[in-house]
Amino acid sequence: MRSVPLFNAAGFATAVVGAPTDFQGEDGLGGFRTDPRHAKELGQVIADLRARTRGAVWVVGTSRGAISAANAASRLVAARRTVSLNRRPRWRQASRASCAAARTRACSYDGGMTVSDFTAPADVLVLQHLFEDGPGFLGEWLDAQGVNWHLRCAEAGEDYPASVRGYRGLAVLGGAWSANDERPTLRQAEALIREADALGIPVIGHCLGGQLMARAFGGKVDRLRQPEVGWLPITRLDSPAAREWLGDAVQPTVYQWHQDGFTELPPGAELLASSSTCAHQAFALRQHLAMQFHIEITPAKIKDWLETPGHAYPVHVLLHRNSVQDPASMNAATLRHQSGSEAMADGIYRAWRARWKA
Repeated sequence: MRSVPLFNAAGFATAVVGAPTDFQGEDGLGGFRTDPRHAKELGQVIADLRARTRGAVWVVGTSRGAISAANAASRLVAARRTVSLNRRPRWRQASRASCAAARTRACSYDGGMTVSDFTAPADVLVLQHLFEDGPGFLGEWLDAQGVNWHLRCAEAGEDYPASVRGYRGLAVLGGAWSANDERPTLRQAEALIREADALGIPVIGHCLGGQLMARAFGGKVDRLRQPEVGWLPITRLDSPAAREWLGDAVQPTVYQWHQDGFTELPPGAELLASSSTCAHQAFALRQHLAMQFHIEITPAKIKDWLETPGHAYPVHVLLHRNSVQDPASMNAATLRHQSGSEAMADGIYRAWRARWKA
């Protein structure tokens, strides 16, 4: 075995690898350096490597983190279970003080946007799960349209409202969590999505937000065979609804960062787009749109995510070269595709706004 540095970027692991097809090594062996906080995530990656290489997977060292990861992998293999690798968990525990400071900022947590005071009336409610996944271009678009909007961030300790009554639109953002995680705020988001449907309020979901919509309306969310990370093409279906929501481009390039997906659509939902890796990229149901991709993406969000991508990301780059971009390729693709993404987002958000109640 030999030590192979994966990338020269902060937060990336160093792997000891040797799977012939994936790592240009020998003996079908692979491993990671880890620590206890990453045990579940790396346990999943180790289990994946075992299946992929059909050989042993070693964890470097005898630290508590290494042992925990190896034990987690053994349990996953035995139980055939998975944990969420929906995106890059940061594995940071915000202190009460930092959460309180975030709440007083009254902003989108990714900067540059103006959010209405929650005590003042607003047309749109935006549900944010984690600090790192703010409204991005959605917030910029709402500001440009002169729309008053409220933002509630679960990680900041902000309670979601008990009802969406009085709003004209509901937007649900993404996040590193799985839609299937047993988190009270996820279940509350689903309840608000169902209430919005009953009240005729259009809902738009981004990545995790789209997955929560699928669950709320009776669909199913599962882990996909391989992740999608970076700028990747999707294929728009040739239907009036698909053109109305997603525009005229047949194969637009959109930004992805997910491992889970809505594998079964809700009853009555219409598929709008797919990709070679993820069969269900977007669906429409009544006045709602659920997307698996990040149409709200901005270069600032990409930079933030690449700074702390999670330990699974560099391994996925090696395992899934056709669906996971390395940082250099991703940054180059951002220069090519960001303007097209924003143009597509403008059309999507206009179609969403057209469905708001007067």
